[in-house]
This record gives sequence, structure tokens and C-alpha cells, in this order.
Amino acid sequence: MSFDIAARLLATFETTLIAPNAPFDRFLRGDDTALTKQQKEGLELFMNTGCTACHNGVTLDGQAYFPFGVVKRHRA
Repeated sequence: MSFDIAARLLATFETTLIAPNAPFDRFLRGDDTALTKQQKEGLELFMNTGCTACHNGVTLDGQAYFPFGVVKRHRA
């Protein structure tokens, strides 16, 4: 298996990851008690400082893939 194939497989797998019952998910479904006061303050800061311009959608990933070059290839 090549590096490129492994990278594509991993990227495809990561798009399937969901957390259907995490505290944030419960909060989005209307459970106001799912987040602590500090978490709600952090969410407000996140939304009010423009983070949602890129981090949006169900998984807050913006539904896009941006390769930032964090993976460095090593030649054998």
C-alpha cells in the first residue's frame, strides 16, 4: 500500500466519524444542561470571534479538506 492510498483511506474514514451523543450534540438538540457555564462561554466566544466562518456544519469542520502540510513524507 502506498502512502497516497493510505492517506486517502484515512481521510475517507475520518469523514465518517460522528459523535451522536456528545455534550455539544445534546446541547444542539436543545438540552441546555448538556454544557457547563464555562463551555457555553467558550461557545459564545467561538461564535462571536468569527471562528464559524471556517468551522461550521455538523462536525464544525467546514465540510472541506485543507491539507496544511502536517504530514511529511519520508523516502525509504
